Amino acid sequence: MRFAAARFVSAAYGYSGRDEDAYNQGVGATVVWPAFYESPGAAEIERYAAQVGKTGTESAALLTRFDVEKTTPDTAEGYARFETGGGYGPDGELAGKKLAYRQRMVLARSGSVWKVRAAEKVEETR
Repeated sequence: MRFAAARFVSAAYGYSGRDEDAYNQGVGATVVWPAFYESPGAAEIERYAAQVGKTGTESAALLTRFDVEKTTPDTAEGYARFETGGGYGPDGELAGKKLAYRQRMVLARSGSVWKVRAAEKVEETR
């Protein structure tokens, strides 16, 4: 579950570049289609994708923890806590100004892999 949340955070908020299709494909590989795009968190992704296509982005994001609050055999709900920065340093750490966020997520098992089925809006925590 933690790995699925980390993959989503990195794809959604850690993208650098100008290729909107590549960004959307990266995020799409981490979510349950089409359920995710019916959740409130999809608006963040659509906004970010538009920014990628218009001006490009330079960002990095790392999950710091995933607080699980409820589980079933096929779902998990909780908060992904993560930080963003201007880029990645030589050892994979965040570089530049760092901001902390949290985002409530529902993860679903898709075969042997977990993916994000729904997400709420991102909240800054500092």
